Amino acid sequence: MFRVDYLHGKGSAASLELLGSPAVLGIAESLAGPDLVPTYESLVFKDTGDGAAIDWHQDAVHPRTHRIFNVDVYLDASKAGEGALRVAPGSHLAPVDVCQLQDEYGWDAPGVVQVELEPGDVLVHDVMVVHGSEAVTGNRLRRTIYYEFRAAEQIRAEGPWDAEWVDRRMRLLPLGLEAHARRFPDQDQFEWNASPGLRPEMSGDADAELRIAHLVHSPGSYCSAGSVPFTPDED
Repeated sequence: MFRVDYLHGKGSAASLELLGSPAVLGIAESLAGPDLVPTYESLVFKDTGDGAAIDWHQDAVHPRTHRIFNVDVYLDASKAGEGALRVAPGSHLAPVDVCQLQDEYGWDAPGVVQVELEPGDVLVHDVMVVHGSEAVTGNRLRRTIYYEFRAAEQIRAEGPWDAEWVDRRMRLLPLGLEAHARRFPDQDQFEWNASPGLRPEMSGDADAELRIAHLVHSPGSYCSAGSVPFTPDED
């Protein structure tokens, strides 16, 4: 086990409090605009002494008409030699054949960097950047919370979800803002400026609104079944 999805419905308010923080939503709004949609949330971890590899991949491949990105909040230190994230700078601009990359270079492709982070650090990455981390033993516990954001306009134009799904996902934002305000009443709160037509009408049943299943997913580039076919850059 290395991943937990649908964090908001797991019985703790912490993930909603973090989602509703000005630090996270300020980043999201600056990149996706006021009609931001929280499309995924998950916790990925390498357990103490048991750090399985996460092979080279692109989270999602898309036409790049809008920014699609993750806000990664590190709960533990991530160090080189202990399964730290490896990133291929510039790889976000086009689909990449990650199988060929892996076969040809392993973990040491030209230009790849290891990203070292401390607890509380935040990393923002484009969903098309090629990244991964090698298997290690004897590592320390490393936990990272991931929030993916997209603009509502991008989802309406390109999918893979419909308007009803977007409305349900956007209901997480008022819940997150309320959770953050309850937990930190003396701190500044995020001012949500979504378009009036996109502001959801809340049902009043928070439990029912915390988990919105992803029946379809944006295809990514992985060296496995279900990967998107590699399309070379014609430029």
